[in-house]
Amino acid sequence: MIGRLVVALGLGLAVSTTVLAQTPVVTPAIAPTPAPAKVDPDLEIVCKRVDVSGTRIQLPKKCMTRKDWAAIAGRGKEDIDAAIRASLTRNSVGGT
Repeated sequence: MIGRLVVALGLGLAVSTTVLAQTPVVTPAIAPTPAPAKVDPDLEIVCKRVDVSGTRIQLPKKCMTRKDWAAIAGRGKEDIDAAIRASLTRNSVGGT
């Protein structure tokens, strides 16, 4: 009786292992990685340390887009040009 039980269990394990071995392994489908979207370089964030004259304290970085940094640089250039034009106009009129 015990011998038959051992044989039956042995056959059961052998059958179950062959059934498990025959079970197909299903791997989930992996979606292809999409190509990165083209990002406008003007919208890239750039961080800079802005120096303030008259102080040695390090200020935190200021982060803006390249477009914003270009606008600030353009405004600074316009302000300098306006100051030069104003000084030339004053001197040409005969002021001191």
